[in-house]
Amino acid sequence: MKYRIAAFLSMMIFSTLIDAKVKVSTETLVEEVNIYHEYMDIVFVNDDVQTIQATHDVEYLDYSYRFVDINFDGYQDLVIDDDPGANQMSEIFLYHPAEQLFSEAADWEINGMVVNAKRQLVCGFYKTDETHQEVQVLEKGAWVEHVTYDYTKNQGKSELTQKMMNRKSYEALKKRCMH
Repeated sequence: MKYRIAAFLSMMIFSTLIDAKVKVSTETLVEEVNIYHEYMDIVFVNDDVQTIQATHDVEYLDYSYRFVDINFDGYQDLVIDDDPGANQMSEIFLYHPAEQLFSEAADWEINGMVVNAKRQLVCGFYKTDETHQEVQVLEKGAWVEHVTYDYTKNQGKSELTQKMMNRKSYEALKKRCMH
């Protein structure tokens, strides 16, 4: 009788875990990421290796990687960062749980990436020179805005809608990304 109760309880717990769709941290599945000039190798803890063709600047090869849930699906995606300066470029490779692999090509490239989990936004900030900036906004896996702003002319232009934007609207867009 005790065995039946224990078996029943363990089946209930297992079923509950499946129903809750408990997601494993992608970071715990990956042992290391090796970045080379023409490709990168993702080495999983089970010794499987996924090779992704991705060109990186061999002269600088100052790349790092991290895991962030970019599309807010509960799974951490792979982010490759280069040039840790103000205009850092990030390449994003989404994790596909059904295949247990990452995208074969960068899903997005973003400069100065900021993730706002509360609003489920991924924003990119890029300063082209002293008077020009760009903001990119990715929401739920799709670009919703990309604005180039000129501070000397006090106007910006949406690269997606081709509409003009004043400074107040541009600053509100930036603030939305940050808060």
